[in-house]
Amino acid sequence: MIMSKDSGLPGLQAVARQEVTLETLLEKIPVEHRGVLFERVLEDFHPQENTRRLELAFAEVWAERNNPQMYRPLLPSLLETHEGNPRKEFVPATEREWQVACLVAATLFQFLPTTVGCNMLYEGFRRAGGKLWYELPET
Repeated sequence: MIMSKDSGLPGLQAVARQEVTLETLLEKIPVEHRGVLFERVLEDFHPQENTRRLELAFAEVWAERNNPQMYRPLLPSLLETHEGNPRKEFVPATEREWQVACLVAATLFQFLPTTVGCNMLYEGFRRAGGKLWYELPET
């Protein structure tokens, strides 16, 4: 797990380990950067410590990487297209479409460190002739 010590969202791992209320944790990650099942980072919602810690770390990285005070937000960069691009019509056009796109992207990113997500990443790297090595954090 890679996590910046200079994160714009300090103390999230400590917050999750202390099992504070969901409201306190939700204050740390802006609503637009939370996945659908964000509450899984709390023990009451997901009993597996390794998965909770990984999902929280990934949610933190996603929120940090989309913080315009630190970076150029990633999601708009991923969805940029030029006028001649045939997929231009699929880029969010309204505020509501952007909200849905942000929710889907945050959910997917938080899903990646789950057992199923890691297996999918591993298999994708394997099929491409590469390798993906990961280790679960100690509990």
